[in-house]
Amino acid sequence: MKQHWVARMAGLGAMALVVLVGAGAGPASATSGTGYDGTSPATTGCATGSYVIYSRNLYIGGSGAYVGAMEVRYSPACGTNWVRVYNQSTTDGVSQKYVERRAGNGLPYAQSGVNDAGLGWSYGNQIYASGSTCIWVQGGIVTGAWTAWSPYVQIC
Repeated sequence: MKQHWVARMAGLGAMALVVLVGAGAGPASATSGTGYDGTSPATTGCATGSYVIYSRNLYIGGSGAYVGAMEVRYSPACGTNWVRVYNQSTTDGVSQKYVERRAGNGLPYAQSGVNDAGLGWSYGNQIYASGSTCIWVQGGIVTGAWTAWSPYVQIC
């Protein structure tokens, strides 16, 4: 009887450990700081708890037709930023996302540019830029017939 109780308690302890380890769902602890440069905010867990720090609607140059939006997201848990683009207009549009950190304040230069096709939201890779570290960002949608770009913006 005592052996059965010990085995049951050991099993419950192992289950509790699995629950505690899996409950984190936050950033991967193996990566930090500039180790996040060029990584996915989703797979690193940095997207959890992130929020928008800048957004801009995207319009076709010349005609002024609304085709989507871009936003810059910040992860307080990871200190990272990335660009997301919403393409509501065309299946042949390529969503382009660009984020850059210039060298300074003890940080090396880093940039990430990601292009992909399709409708809806898509996001680029992240770079580390916590606190008052400045980043430069831009997002857009490009087709064979037109382009819609946000301005190239500095965010500090």
